[in-house]
Amino acid sequence: MGTSDCGLNRYDASTDDFTVWRHDPTISTSLNNDIICSLFEDRSGILWIGTGAGGVNWYDRKRTRFPHYRDDQNNPDDIDGNDVWAITEAGKNELWIGTYGKGVNRFDMMKNRFVHYRFDPVDSYSISHNNILSVCATRSGEVWIGTEGGGLNHYDRSRDRFVRYRYNPQDPNSLGRDEVTRILEDSKGNLWIGTNGGGVDRFDVVTQTFHHFVTEEKNPASLGGMSIMALFEDRHGSIWVGTWGGGVSRYDWETDSFVRFQNNPDDPRSLNNNTVLSLFEDSEGALWIGTLAGGLNRYDRNTRTFTHYAEGDGLPNNVIYGILPDDRGNLWLSTNKGVSKFNLARRIFKNYDVSDGLQGNEFNQGAYYRSRSGRLFFGGINGFNAFFPDSIHDNPDIPPIMLTSFKVFDVPFQLWQSITTTNSLGLSHDQNFFSIEFVALNYTSPEKNKYSYMLEGLDENWVNAGTRRYASYTNLDPGSYTLRVKGSNNDDVWNDRGVAVAIVITPPYWKTFWFRGIVFVLVAGLLFSMYRYRVKKLLEIERIRASIATDLHDDIGSTLTEIALFSDVGIKEIRSLTTGKPITGGEAEKVTTLLEEIGRTSRTLIDSMNDIVWAIDPKNDSFEYLLLRMKTHAARMMEAKGINYDIEIPAELSELELPLGFRRRFFLIFKEAINNIIKHAHPTKVQLTIKRERHSLIMTVTDDGVGFDPRTAGQGNGLRNMQERASALGGSLSIASAIAGGTTITLRTRIP
Repeated sequence: MGTSDCGLNRYDASTDDFTVWRHDPTISTSLNNDIICSLFEDRSGILWIGTGAGGVNWYDRKRTRFPHYRDDQNNPDDIDGNDVWAITEAGKNELWIGTYGKGVNRFDMMKNRFVHYRFDPVDSYSISHNNILSVCATRSGEVWIGTEGGGLNHYDRSRDRFVRYRYNPQDPNSLGRDEVTRILEDSKGNLWIGTNGGGVDRFDVVTQTFHHFVTEEKNPASLGGMSIMALFEDRHGSIWVGTWGGGVSRYDWETDSFVRFQNNPDDPRSLNNNTVLSLFEDSEGALWIGTLAGGLNRYDRNTRTFTHYAEGDGLPNNVIYGILPDDRGNLWLSTNKGVSKFNLARRIFKNYDVSDGLQGNEFNQGAYYRSRSGRLFFGGINGFNAFFPDSIHDNPDIPPIMLTSFKVFDVPFQLWQSITTTNSLGLSHDQNFFSIEFVALNYTSPEKNKYSYMLEGLDENWVNAGTRRYASYTNLDPGSYTLRVKGSNNDDVWNDRGVAVAIVITPPYWKTFWFRGIVFVLVAGLLFSMYRYRVKKLLEIERIRASIATDLHDDIGSTLTEIALFSDVGIKEIRSLTTGKPITGGEAEKVTTLLEEIGRTSRTLIDSMNDIVWAIDPKNDSFEYLLLRMKTHAARMMEAKGINYDIEIPAELSELELPLGFRRRFFLIFKEAINNIIKHAHPTKVQLTIKRERHSLIMTVTDDGVGFDPRTAGQGNGLRNMQERASALGGSLSIASAIAGGTTITLRTRIP
């Protein structure tokens, strides 16, 4: 019910009570105006409140999952002090809460009121100090309170006063230190008193004496540390002591000594942090250890190893102040960043923070307790939370997902309709840098909503965005894409269907199909024209080469042949005129000599011309015709001199296509070698071999002639020409010879 100036009221018919919400200037999350004009509840149960001067407020009943108790200065019967460091239950309807700076509070749950106890310097039976570090209620209902600097206090219920136990350095049976951090009653009825700097004491209530356990430097069986942060008794009756900087120690009753468990940097299965703040044993006998900076450790008694759980495993924070169990196999952990529920079976964490109704994100060491009824208490810097674990429910609402904004180069994109109702977007090729924003319509801790997105056509997997509400893409290629977004509410209930929008990026004209088709036709036409032009040129070159060869052969060749014939005829005529007569005419002899020289030169020129004609004739481009000419020349020269010869050439070499220059030089080297053999070697046998080794041709010409000494023999024009032609081929020429030992000429050149 909304009122005109008294805020919002809720009536509970089961209790016939009203709950009132009003504006409180000291609380930022209170109703911001007491004039209520309208009320509306949406499908998720959120109440929207219209006010007269404060705008719209909304109230989520699911959000305040953890009842929060704090100091109300306007209520004298409320708790005194918000910095809660200790909580315990004494009897069925009595709760004791220790604060830092405001003493201790006794809560009478039947009367629903707090009784406050503070230090009174004129009353020796008052609590000895206002900084309360620990509170313990024994099975018989006795209450013991540890203070910071005031020692140990025992509450005398019959007289409603406190009995003090202080540290006395002159009395070895007194309390070990006046700063009492932890108190534990064991199954034997002993009180274990943890101190800051004085180790741990075992207090005999009957004899009123303290037995001290301290750290001894040379005794590894002594206590691991002098400042006590946690005390716990396991199912076997062993006392576990968590220390500041000294790890955890287990007390052995039989030997009256301790076994230490500390961090070993060389052992990854050891305790991972030596400051132990909390201890608990689960139903399977595993010991759970909360540390200052190492998160949660699990000690396995069978393997004597520790398993570690930290922020990377899902913890909100690595400081574990308190560990409490519920009845469903979960551990509840208080940290420096809220409370975490740890599912022992699934090994997963569910985290809660101040937005869920916690007193704050920072809790205090020692301020945790489970009541007989299963109610869990966690204290922190702003009061305490008390709740039954089964009352903490996840938000079941599946949130709708909506797109809220679309930008290109960080500038809002102009659309014909709202992005929330847009199914497709069209972009040009130069608009391929865009971002899109989205939201899950869940208002219960909306800052915890999570998102995933995928751009089909680019992303192979979903991108986990966490709580980020936008996606950005840059330099996308033209094409068709679909952006899909899904999200969850604050309790990881996902809307897997989500929302989708099609995005089409059109290519530039030079990447379109029609443009590429035109370019293809043009390029193909150009290439075809170039091909035809090249073929035409090659045919023209072939025609010219054939014409030159024909002209050389027909014109120059015939002319040179006539010269040679005429010189032969002239010689014969002169000789016939002088037949039977000695040649005495000097002029006739001179003419004869000249005519002989003309004939010899003409025949040499005819041979050279024939070589040129053969080389430029296109039909001789194959290696087959080169080999044929070499065989023909060798046969003509060798048979004329009666020299035996042998030619070895593999048949597959006939298929090689060789350029004009290569054929000509290769043949001339061969020809010069044969001519030198005929002129100088006087052999009886000549061996010609041509073979192929990978990409090289090797020609070897060997004779059994007189030979020569290459070191003393000069190099005439013939050998020099052979060397130059071999170099022009990109190859090498070697000559091996010995006097009376024959000669071997080897040409090695790369196949062009």
